[in-house]
Amino acid sequence: MLQVERRLLYNMLPELKKRRNALVGASQTDTSNRHLDLLICHIEETHQSLTGTLQPLLEHGEITFDLLWALFRSNEILLTECPGTGKPRCIKFDSGEFVTVTGDVQKFRIEGRHFDYNGQQFGEVSIRLSIPKFQGRKQIKNLDIFPLKYHPKQQEIREQLIKNGHSFMQLIGTHHRWYSGRAFTYINGERMKYDVNSRIMVDAKFFQEMNPNHFQPKINPSVDFDGVTLHNLCLVKNTSNIIDNRANPLLLSDEELLLCSPTVLGFSFHDRVWCKSWIHYISDSSITNQLFLVEFAVANIHEISWQPAIFAALTIPQDKKNMILSLAEARTGHLETLPFDDFVVGKGRGLNILM
Repeated sequence: MLQVERRLLYNMLPELKKRRNALVGASQTDTSNRHLDLLICHIEETHQSLTGTLQPLLEHGEITFDLLWALFRSNEILLTECPGTGKPRCIKFDSGEFVTVTGDVQKFRIEGRHFDYNGQQFGEVSIRLSIPKFQGRKQIKNLDIFPLKYHPKQQEIREQLIKNGHSFMQLIGTHHRWYSGRAFTYINGERMKYDVNSRIMVDAKFFQEMNPNHFQPKINPSVDFDGVTLHNLCLVKNTSNIIDNRANPLLLSDEELLLCSPTVLGFSFHDRVWCKSWIHYISDSSITNQLFLVEFAVANIHEISWQPAIFAALTIPQDKKNMILSLAEARTGHLETLPFDDFVVGKGRGLNILM
């Protein structure tokens, strides 16, 4: 016998009414129509007092803690922000429940999902967020996480995040870019924020290899998309280890692009030192010279503004300049396909030029 939670039925009431309206004049049996009418009437009568309390709150954009369950509906797009960069992000709501944690602290725990790339695969990732208990009424837009439709600039946020979704897809793989803004990493389990204004290398695969204790998103294997490999889509280089990513990045809808992660993994070339002394101001000298990789906000990543005038000012014959440019372009353009490494494993594939 099919059983459905009453709260879920109440949250689905608008969809049930919409479905009933669509059945008017359609070739449906009278029995099915009557059953749907009975279900709608039962839900409305059972939750009459709740509706009388909830609707005035929603009309004023407010909610109380005990009614949070009625605010969120299955598969709804929710808006929150990245705790490390402060940038907006969206997830899709799956379920929610009231929980009590250490010290009798009550929270409304939300289970959702979004899209991410873990260095090997791209696909849906589960995420858990929560809203701490609060007293009295609260503006919905001031909650830590809330339905996107309650944001006063909903369309603006939506367009921004769709744009970020496109950018995220283009950053899958290895990319040399410029970053200006807030980034963050984790040191001894504590989130550390930094202001970065330098060139960066976006590389989730290398990030995970060098920082194995960092949380690695687990791609949901139950999601069944068209399953096109990133290699076949020619979106990234050196993708021989990327198997079925369970989603076709070129066919993502706007709603799916909304759900792309707001950050990418990589490292900074700050202070011209490879991933090191840009945290020199940390007092603990034992970690000053360690390798630190960071998460960057997609919205703050830009193409590098190259300065060709610097190369033009190089005082060597033009034919030698042309040779250097040709060698560099050939090397960077085909680095991933070179069949050799060097006589010393891990050392080669560099380019040394004796002038």
